[in-house]
Amino acid sequence: MKTQNQLSNNLFEVHFIIHEKDDNAVLLNGAYMINNKKYFTDIPVDFLKFSHMCEKSIGLIKSKSIWNRLFNNNDLVAEVSPKKHMNSPMFFNSKDLGIYNKYNLKIA
Repeated sequence: MKTQNQLSNNLFEVHFIIHEKDDNAVLLNGAYMINNKKYFTDIPVDFLKFSHMCEKSIGLIKSKSIWNRLFNNNDLVAEVSPKKHMNSPMFFNSKDLGIYNKYNLKIA
């Protein structure tokens, strides 16, 4: 996939945005690059921070579309795939998510 190859060391690629009914945060499922290795993880983000990051990254109209999809759902767990929902990948700056790449990783 082209988008996976373009993932750089300072971006988090969102694969799914997940929201459980009555929760006060969303869960971002995605991938992050450290030393040219891809790590998959889930990151919880509160609504206000997520809303701010979305509007900064993809704009107000697409952000509202994601919120509508998450909240206008009768399921206990709602999920949105940015690639399917918006026909484009979603990337966030790692520092906005509290991810820093100053780790000394050791291979066992």
